[in-house]
Amino acid sequence: MREIDIRGGNKTHAEVSKFIPYSKNFVRILAYNGRYNGPASELLTFDTPEGVPGTVLSLEAFPMGSSALFLVWSRPAEPNGVLTGYRIYYQVVNGTKLETLLERKPQITDSDAINAKLAALAPDTKYRVHIRATTKMGQGNE
Repeated sequence: MREIDIRGGNKTHAEVSKFIPYSKNFVRILAYNGRYNGPASELLTFDTPEGVPGTVLSLEAFPMGSSALFLVWSRPAEPNGVLTGYRIYYQVVNGTKLETLLERKPQITDSDAINAKLAALAPDTKYRVHIRATTKMGQGNE
């Protein structure tokens, strides 16, 4: 539950933002003065639309020989909708420089997936790996 204070005289409208995507919301409005809260309005109910997912909570990479990694992750705590899969990105780390960002193909379209193999990597090379969950609204953050 959140309480939002709208100050400033005789206001008849206000914009409220930062609702959680893909959730049911309940709102009551009441007037108040320095001493008392007035009676609450009727309960208003509305659903927010689906959004992009939050960050995948964890990602671990385990070597599979010299040219592949076995990736294991956990679902985002805030899916913000119906997950449709995952996209995996990787790039070579060359000293302090990151090379071109590449995407693992095919994309993962199983929303229940929590692991994948990243293959065809160069031996004795460092990689930075990112994974992003997806909904029909797009991909989330790293």
